[in-house]
Amino acid sequence: MSIKRLSFNSLVYALGPQLPKIVSLIMLPIITPHLTARDYGVFGTLMAYTAAITALKDLGLTSVLSVSFYKYPNRYKFIWNKLLTLSTLWAIPLTFLLAFVIYLVLPKEEEQHYLMITILSCLPLILFEPTKWLGRKYYQLIQKPIPIVTFNGIAALAGIVSNYITIVTLKMGYLGWFISSFIISFISFLPYIWVVIRSIKLKFDFNFNQKWLKRYLAIGLPVLPHYYSIYLLDASDRLILSWYGVSLDDIGLYSLAYSLGGYFAIVGNALSEASGPMYMKLFRSESLVDEIKARNLTFVMQGGTLVLAFLVALWMKEAFSLLIQNDSLEIGYMITVIIIMSYSYRPIYFGPISKLQYMLKTKELWKISFMAGVINVILNLILVPFYGIWGSVLATFLALMFMGFRGYLLKSFRQNNPVHYYPLFWFLAICVSTILVFIIKDIHFIYKGIITLMLLSVSLYYYFANRLKLAF
Repeated sequence: MSIKRLSFNSLVYALGPQLPKIVSLIMLPIITPHLTARDYGVFGTLMAYTAAITALKDLGLTSVLSVSFYKYPNRYKFIWNKLLTLSTLWAIPLTFLLAFVIYLVLPKEEEQHYLMITILSCLPLILFEPTKWLGRKYYQLIQKPIPIVTFNGIAALAGIVSNYITIVTLKMGYLGWFISSFIISFISFLPYIWVVIRSIKLKFDFNFNQKWLKRYLAIGLPVLPHYYSIYLLDASDRLILSWYGVSLDDIGLYSLAYSLGGYFAIVGNALSEASGPMYMKLFRSESLVDEIKARNLTFVMQGGTLVLAFLVALWMKEAFSLLIQNDSLEIGYMITVIIIMSYSYRPIYFGPISKLQYMLKTKELWKISFMAGVINVILNLILVPFYGIWGSVLATFLALMFMGFRGYLLKSFRQNNPVHYYPLFWFLAICVSTILVFIIKDIHFIYKGIITLMLLSVSLYYYFANRLKLAF
């Protein structure tokens, strides 16, 4: 294990699974002149409800995939056969529920597009997702991320073409996003059919017994609130904004700014997938030396992420001018600054989460992530009537801070954690950095360049001066 390996795998995971999002970012200067704030508002609202349904798709059983792969190397396929079957069966009622929800929330002015939106949203859930879930997890666990990049790269190229044709050429507005999402999902699904059937040699196994179901659902279902928190944190705010009668134009502006800030979550997601197997191997030895290595791994990722978030947020005004070729949308950069800094919490969150998952204490996870989602909803309900979209921005920051640091206060983690992660220090570092970068976000680009060079120089010096202490 090394910084080199972590960096390489993180970069691959950042580019691979997230390529469709990166494609969307690259396409912004081309498509934004052909879109309105209403397009962003309609699409953002529909995707918020869709996320509420699709967050339930794996029944929280992803942790079972990982643990069974490491703990039962000779019979994990037997478990994965049943998980493939169970996830496919579960997708059937979930698909009908999604179709019904889309019918309820689609604006009346857009009802003529209901059938198209429903087909494009529902078919991937039942036909593509179970296979992609298992195939992609397999490559992650054997630490071979290159195939993931290849599959998603091909799909992303198709997404570029689709976005251009549907939004720029055919002027289809937000419908182009639905079409593009379907095409990306379908093309990225095709290679995983071969992986699941020929490489892993999985097959449907309908021989469920009550004991098996109880055992694994008892592990998976308590994780469901943990994964559902992603929806509560990332999408519920748009629902609350619409409930309070905030205009679709304002919701669209918020959705655009939030989605751009959310691109920084790619960094956290990539680090999570790259470091996950590393944490598992370190915790498996159950030695103090490896516990320290796990903490050092967390510190390296958190320090690097915070510096990167600060620099990206610092240059966001210039980035908006380059990417958003629409004057009415450019003021969203101020929101994006806060959202980016909010997502810098991610690596410090890995410490307790990884340890609890390894110990299969999944019943504890809801106390971290789901409660963060609930706090986000409550704060939105309180703040939005007074501060509008800025109320949602503040709610997001506070909720993500809770999510990042709540785990360190859990008794189940403290009793099984022999090393100190200094969570208070990291919390203050994120808060102070956020306030500082928001204050200086509008300074001249020459000063920004000087700050960037200084911060990078100090960070590199500190790393190389302490690289032996931070070894993992």
